[in-house]
Amino acid sequence: SFNPRLAGMPGAFTDKGRLACPAAGGATPFSMSVDRQAKAWVVYSNGELFRVDVNTLACTRIAVTSPTNAKVYGMGFVTDTAGGTTDTLYVAGNAVNANFTTSQFGTLSTTAPYAVTVRAQLTGAPELTGTGDAHLWAFFPNVSPPLVSELSKTNGMALRSFPAASLMGTPTAWAFAFWGGDFWIFLQRQNETS
Repeated sequence: SFNPRLAGMPGAFTDKGRLACPAAGGATPFSMSVDRQAKAWVVYSNGELFRVDVNTLACTRIAVTSPTNAKVYGMGFVTDTAGGTTDTLYVAGNAVNANFTTSQFGTLSTTAPYAVTVRAQLTGAPELTGTGDAHLWAFFPNVSPPLVSELSKTNGMALRSFPAASLMGTPTAWAFAFWGGDFWIFLQRQNETS
């Protein structure tokens, strides 16, 4: 876990333990989003999805159907209404081993039957996050320049965008979150060790 209130101080990151979901073929975690019940939804690099208790790290496999073979995706829970108590899990993804110049944008049902509903196609491969006022935001590290954009929850259109030219470079790993009034970008670029 990461506590932004302690950013820049020892202890900002807390090791919760080794995640050991039984993904096939040596797959590794690809993306994650955490729901209100402290369950992390973790998609692996081979497209397998697990719901993980963030306290015990117990994994439950989730069988997902997708009409476009979007199996690996960035994802983020977004409040349905400002100040509301229900959320929707938004996803932006593609097939396993795709080049990620484009991604399918949509939602993933968090109750059975678990299915991706595609709403649009996006340029780039964003990670997604939501704000308490029910807005959907995306970090696009692999467009030029990289962008932080508010997206329409209906069709994925950029409602407003903020260039982040200082983050240029070939991304190899990235995450994006909103907490405490700030956006948090986690980014590793090619040839960077962390």
